[in-house]
Amino acid sequence: MSNISDFEVDYGALTIDTSIFDNYGIAIEKGLFRQLHQFKDSPVNFILSDIVHREVRKHLLEKTNEARSKVATAIRAASAQQLASEPEIARASEMLSPTDLTNENIVDKRLSDFYEATGAQLIESSEHVDIARLVRMYFEYQAPFEGAGEKKSEFPDALALLSLEAWANLNNFNVIVVSSDKGWEDFAKQSHRIHVIDSLSVAISLFQPHHSAKDVVAELQTVFLSGKDSQLLGEITSAIENSLDGTEIYADASSDYYLEEDELYAEYLDHKFLTDDKGTPEVRLIRVNSDGIVVQLSALVTCNVHGSFHLSTWDSIDKEYIGIGSSSGTQTETYQTDILMTLTGNFPASLASLKVDKIEVLDTVSHVEFGNIEPDWRDYEE
Repeated sequence: MSNISDFEVDYGALTIDTSIFDNYGIAIEKGLFRQLHQFKDSPVNFILSDIVHREVRKHLLEKTNEARSKVATAIRAASAQQLASEPEIARASEMLSPTDLTNENIVDKRLSDFYEATGAQLIESSEHVDIARLVRMYFEYQAPFEGAGEKKSEFPDALALLSLEAWANLNNFNVIVVSSDKGWEDFAKQSHRIHVIDSLSVAISLFQPHHSAKDVVAELQTVFLSGKDSQLLGEITSAIENSLDGTEIYADASSDYYLEEDELYAEYLDHKFLTDDKGTPEVRLIRVNSDGIVVQLSALVTCNVHGSFHLSTWDSIDKEYIGIGSSSGTQTETYQTDILMTLTGNFPASLASLKVDKIEVLDTVSHVEFGNIEPDWRDYEE
């Protein structure tokens, strides 16, 4: 992907590929997606290909279908186990899965709210794509079409890229495209209008020219490098710890016996801020206004994941599972997360006059390998 130092021209528009939406779990109401609200009514055009819109809508619908299915399963289990009265269960079911809203209604409302908040403009491929050029690209193996593999699967990418480039030429804009797709990167290499980078935070930072804010970023880098501001660093540590509290973790475990998970939780150990090749902590400017700034940093977090499991075996005589013991273990995991930090105060200002308003930890541990689980036979020792 292109390096940030390569971008020395003016950009009038920003767009995002489906791969970036997927990378962040399509959580369009929070995190970096929420920072895109700053582009509404700004000189920067936030645009989206209608192809990306359709793909994101499809992926959101799949996630919504899955979530509603899990809710229905949980409600049935709660009812079967008499965890609440039937009226309470009915109210919970209606609240979590309202009958007057279809999954399509929910997805379309989320996307509509996102587009309204960001001022997004949809670029229709039917109005901008040169079909003759599309056909030529297909038969001449031009990016995003590849020489090997199933080229037909690249048609949506080609439609999106051609429509974005045509819109950019029509409006005399250079466009920053955020994508982790190699086909998009290869297309950008021969385009004078499309410039691809793979980091949404870097892309947003390119539209933040405020010199005073950059001074605060430099102060933050010094703090993270020296470790001297114990209050600020302590708040970041607390935010990481809180992000682990109650997080949903998938345990990959096997056993020669019937295995049930009893408890699974993560315990924070340590973190280190990511640095560039010069050893300077990476801090990116995400948003600037008169009330303060939003910055993004990245960290490698180390934690212990504690798991306990119940094991049983099938009794062929009584025709039921018989408990044979339990087992527990701890795995040390390291994962990378982006962190958004909102600093407020009368801006422009120095770091000392700003206070931490909000810290968002965007990722957490989600998958742990426990390997083969055996009963702890010491439970039966006399």
